[in-house]
Amino acid sequence: MNEDPRAFRSRRLEAGLSQADLARQVGLGRSRICDVEKGRAGLAPKHLKAIADVFGCTVHDLLRPEAEDTQHADRNVA
Repeated sequence: MNEDPRAFRSRRLEAGLSQADLARQVGLGRSRICDVEKGRAGLAPKHLKAIADVFGCTVHDLLRPEAEDTQHADRNVA
C-alpha cells in the first residue's frame, strides 16, 4: 500500500470525477476507491496504472514520497 491518499484524492477531484465515476472507468468498486483515499487499502499495479492514465499522470505521482515510506517502515520494525 504505497499510494498517497492525499495525492490520489486530490487528483480525482481535479479530474472532476466522483469515486463511482473513477471506479467504473478502471473496473473497480466505489468502496475500493474510498478505501484507497482513506489509506486503508492499496491497488494492484494494473489498477494503479489505469488510474494514472485516467488522471494523465505517472504511477509515481500517486505514490507516497520515499521519505514517508521509510518512516512507516521504521515504525513497523520497532
